[in-house]
Amino acid sequence: MLITYKQKLYKNDKNRRIDTLLRRYGVFYNHCIALHKRYYRLFKKYLKLYDLQKHITKLKKTHRYAFLKTLGSQTLQDLTERIDKAFKKFFNKQAKLPRFKKVANYKSFTFKSQIDKKTGLNKGVGFEIKDNVVSFNGYSYKFIKTYALIGQVKTLTIKRDNMGDYFLCLVCELENNPNKQTACGKSVGFDFGLRTFLTGSDNTKIESPLFFSQYLPLIKRLSKNLSKKVKGSNNFKKLKRN
Repeated sequence: MLITYKQKLYKNDKNRRIDTLLRRYGVFYNHCIALHKRYYRLFKKYLKLYDLQKHITKLKKTHRYAFLKTLGSQTLQDLTERIDKAFKKFFNKQAKLPRFKKVANYKSFTFKSQIDKKTGLNKGVGFEIKDNVVSFNGYSYKFIKTYALIGQVKTLTIKRDNMGDYFLCLVCELENNPNKQTACGKSVGFDFGLRTFLTGSDNTKIESPLFFSQYLPLIKRLSKNLSKKVKGSNNFKKLKRN
């Protein structure tokens, strides 16, 4: 059984390094898309995954794509596999043709794990997790550990959402499906309402948190500041990200 844990990284200036990594993955992604299209235009054939991954070794030796050496081999492999699946779906008429992405909007990259021959357990390749700290590409980042991780880690995905927050998504494999039990042995049903957010069968009432109303003054102020910036400028991007 596979289960996904999503944990949020603490906000820190070091997170800008993740932005740099995402831009590099975005450049490589667009290069692979262009290569697929050019290959089909010249040879009227589908570019095989093996040939695409073999091409990475040549790219790393060029000055223009030397930055690929700073990216994990497992992450590049995962990216090419996802592109390969996307083009297979297109040729099988199951999806539209994969498109280029804005480098600034590229959002995620994924590490894989492999079985350690000595222990027989999964071991992260290019990343390490200890307590509430995740390390990759030579740097460590703290995350908000809301619950204990159970099972062996299969993949780790670093993701940035539209608000500029960073998350790590861990896919773990469990040997058995753990039996879920209530904490106190009691159960209660809740009904959603317009005036009262939730009303329990035991007459417990939970009022609506009204997050939007709470943050509306801040949203108005930030929106006003953003409208004064030149769209596409560094100040515009910085304010939008933060």
